[in-house]
Amino acid sequence: MSDFLHNLKNVFINDDADKAENEEQVDATQLAQTADVNLVTDHENVVNVDAIYAQETALGLDTKHDIRVLDKYLAALPQTMDMATVKETLKNLLNVNSLSIDKLLADKDLRLDTLARYKSKDASESDALVAEATTKISELEKAIDELKKLISDEQKRELVQDEILKVETERLQKLTTYLS
Repeated sequence: MSDFLHNLKNVFINDDADKAENEEQVDATQLAQTADVNLVTDHENVVNVDAIYAQETALGLDTKHDIRVLDKYLAALPQTMDMATVKETLKNLLNVNSLSIDKLLADKDLRLDTLARYKSKDASESDALVAEATTKISELEKAIDELKKLISDEQKRELVQDEILKVETERLQKLTTYLS
């Protein structure tokens, strides 16, 4: 679909050049195939694309010339249709709805830029969070190692102390045998 969108303007302008493709069967569902980016996930704080676009309202996204309207148009077409008919139908739908191909493509470019900026910002924030957590884990592992050493040293000290007390107890027992 990506190539289709990039060439959409040229396809409609040069429609006669594509008459040879009339016999080619096109799966409209394949053309309309888009990633469902509003997935339900098990992850917290995952932002769907509509929310990302909403954060970018100052960007000037044109709600009338939203490139994603093509999804609806393509989904409404029969599942199997030749490419020329799909293109002509889309051209007519766009014309009837006063939609400009140039504005649709400009909207696509703005949305791609928005997603790229968000991805960069999100990756940067994620990297910082992971680095902070990794540092904290290292600090905690060091503290755990220190506590393990403390436990080991204390157990060794206790063994030595027990041996000293045992020897002294035996010595005192031995001395009292002389008194009885």
